[in-house]
Amino acid sequence: MKTFLSSGRSAIALALILVAATAMFAVLERRRAADDERLRSELGRIRRDVAVLSDDLPTSTPQRVPLGRPPSPAAAVDERARGESEDPDPSHPVHRPRFSTEEIPGVLGAAFTSEAVDNSWAGQTTRDVRAKFVAASGPGSSVGSISCKSTMCRVEMEHNGLDDDHTFFDRLLEQPTDMAVIVPERINGADGHVRAVIYLARDGFPFPI
Repeated sequence: MKTFLSSGRSAIALALILVAATAMFAVLERRRAADDERLRSELGRIRRDVAVLSDDLPTSTPQRVPLGRPPSPAAAVDERARGESEDPDPSHPVHRPRFSTEEIPGVLGAAFTSEAVDNSWAGQTTRDVRAKFVAASGPGSSVGSISCKSTMCRVEMEHNGLDDDHTFFDRLLEQPTDMAVIVPERINGADGHVRAVIYLARDGFPFPI
C-alpha cells in the first residue's frame, strides 16, 4: 500500500513538473514571438526612414574637372583665336589666326631678329626683366641671355626639370608687369633639363602673331 502511494505521489509530481515546464516553454515562445515582431517592426521603421532620407537628398550631375596644368600661352593664343574666329556677329571684326601653334616660335623669332633697337627703352627694360626673372628663379632654374629691342624682349631660361620650369613660371606671373608674356618654345633635353624661350611684348605693342 505504501509503495503504491509513493508511486502515485511521484507520478503527480512528475506531471506537475511537465505542466510547469510546458507553461514556461509557452511563455518563452510568446516572448520570443513578441521580440521577433518588435524587431521586424523596428527594421520596417528604419527602412522607411532610410527611404525618406534618400528622397530628401539632392541629386546632381557629376561634373568632370580638368586636371593638369593650363595650356601653354602659345596654345592659349591659338585656341582663343579659333574661338574668336567663330563669332557669328559680322558687325564685329574678329582676329583670324595667321599662324598655327607650331609656326609661332619661328614667327616670333624672325620678328624679333628684324627689329631695330630703341636704346631709350631697351637698356633699362633689359635690366628690369633680368631682375624679375632672377627673383622668380629657384635653385633649379637659371637665367640665360636677355635681349630687348624696340617692342619685344627675348629671354632664354634653363631648368633642371619640368617642375622647376612650372615653379618659375608661376612665380614670374605673380610679379606685377605691364608686359605680355608668351612661352612659344620648350625643349626637353635628354638629361631631363628644360630649355625655354620666352618673349615679352612692350606695353601697347601686341605680339606679331
